[in-house]
Amino acid sequence: MTRLEFIIYGMALAMSFTSCVRENLDQCPPLSINIEVKDKNYFNVDQTAPEEKRGEKQPFRSFIPTLSYRLSRLNDDGTQQVVVEEKGFEVEGDGLTYPVSFDPDMPFGKYVFTVWGGMRKRGELNLDKNELLLHPEHSQGDDVYQVCDTLVYDENHYCYTSEMERTKGKLVIWTENLPVGYHVMDTEVSDLYGIVNPSFLYSEETSVFHESEIEAGAKTKTSIFLAPSFQKDESVVDVNFYKNSSEGAGSSSSVLTPDDVKVSMERNKITVLKYVYDSDRNRFTIYMKVNDNWEEIHGMILD
Repeated sequence: MTRLEFIIYGMALAMSFTSCVRENLDQCPPLSINIEVKDKNYFNVDQTAPEEKRGEKQPFRSFIPTLSYRLSRLNDDGTQQVVVEEKGFEVEGDGLTYPVSFDPDMPFGKYVFTVWGGMRKRGELNLDKNELLLHPEHSQGDDVYQVCDTLVYDENHYCYTSEMERTKGKLVIWTENLPVGYHVMDTEVSDLYGIVNPSFLYSEETSVFHESEIEAGAKTKTSIFLAPSFQKDESVVDVNFYKNSSEGAGSSSSVLTPDDVKVSMERNKITVLKYVYDSDRNRFTIYMKVNDNWEEIHGMILD
């Protein structure tokens, strides 16, 4: 064997151990993706709601109980062809991540992997338009996550990680010292985004209406999932208190109406308000939590 023949033989032998040939399907690993939760905690949880901070080792399904995903082949002209689609299934087991593997016969190429998680209502996801309805019928909706990654699948690239991020923030409302008999709070928040696409581009404007039961005289906490504000500092929080739900919005009988408050909702951030009733003056003092401090609000403006 000549020196050149020996070199060529050695290179061929090395390649047989380090890569697969597409025709030899048994040796080609399938495309595998490990889905992880990136936003396990809100960015500002330590400053706004430390009691809500969650451990990093909790199961995947405790953050994201349901999943929907789509794998599409990305063509040279930019169009996409759906290869695999799974809709609205429950996550099982106590794993910290959720692994997905695809058919090893799948051809090499570029793919787009999109995942939505946390949805309990199918109406929130429009697969035809490839977008997520954040507040269906003006409700808070679910704490929804998503991720969209473009991947190259070939003999050297077949194992990936996709990290899911929250699409919404959260409004936390504390109430204190409400008069006896008041058990219902309705909250309307305006100027919020209504739709988000897989690239986290938000669009359209909407509002949210939420009714909750509270305990008069006690310190009560209410949480509402909200999309980012359509305009910075322009989402208006309108809170009203009733003695029972039958009075509802629009009733003036025994209703307590604090001043409106302007907030700026952000993705994966908590906004905290506190309404303290003063029975002597028959009015509310309203506070917002800023950098772990309570700041009083006057006429929609922080002191």
